[in-house]
Amino acid sequence: MTRLEQKVIVRCKRCEWRIFDKVTMTTGNIEIKCPKCGYVNEIDLSLRRGNLKFRTFRINKK
Repeated sequence: MTRLEQKVIVRCKRCEWRIFDKVTMTTGNIEIKCPKCGYVNEIDLSLRRGNLKFRTFRINKK
């Protein structure tokens, strides 16, 4: 990961199973079916809306 990238972990809204890791800066909407419970999750990749469980930022200071 470069210093401008951020890692976002998305979990299923129904069963809390980890279904998606977003690393690059991406926009748009996608639908992902949870492999555990079968629920179809709609995910907004722009990070402007939605309920995010985890956000991890890594800043490399030199």
